[in-house]
Amino acid sequence: MKGLIFISANVSKTKMRKGFTLLELMLVVVLIGIVYGSVINVFQRYKDKAIDVSLISLEKYMQSFSHNNHVSLVCIKRCEECLLFVNEEFNQNVTPFIENDIELYRYDKDTGVKKLEVMPYFRSDGKEEEACFRYDIYPDGSRTEMIVKNKTEVYAYPSYFGSVKKYESLDEAIEQQSKASRKVSEK
Repeated sequence: MKGLIFISANVSKTKMRKGFTLLELMLVVVLIGIVYGSVINVFQRYKDKAIDVSLISLEKYMQSFSHNNHVSLVCIKRCEECLLFVNEEFNQNVTPFIENDIELYRYDKDTGVKKLEVMPYFRSDGKEEEACFRYDIYPDGSRTEMIVKNKTEVYAYPSYFGSVKKYESLDEAIEQQSKASRKVSEK
């Protein structure tokens, strides 16, 4: 009998649990909620930082990468692919935002308006591709100075001071560039 009692006592001590307690389940649910909330918060902050790139917001977008760096945006393949480079190393693709039929100009106080040809882009394998657009921000804060004309609007990109301005016509943009140039010359 003692052996039987000993065996039955041993069985009751080694009785296996068949589930989780309510406290354990609640703890798991709370931990999953905390992790989920943290991940959602990180993604929301990333989404809030994202800027829809357009001709008017391009400068602001690129300045987020430019802290003492040379930042370039090059659009190739008839402006269907845009690439962002930081210190001449590929950083990321940018959703295309430029129409293929844009015209690029530069205003100079001495020579007037001159149509710009975009420099070719050389891929990492050395092959040349035709670029339809290129904009640079240099470590000293200077930028590519140009006037961009698309089907409906004109944008003037200053080289140092000021921000991108939108105009209704190329003539209006040229006149504003001329006025700004005269102001600088007078000082």
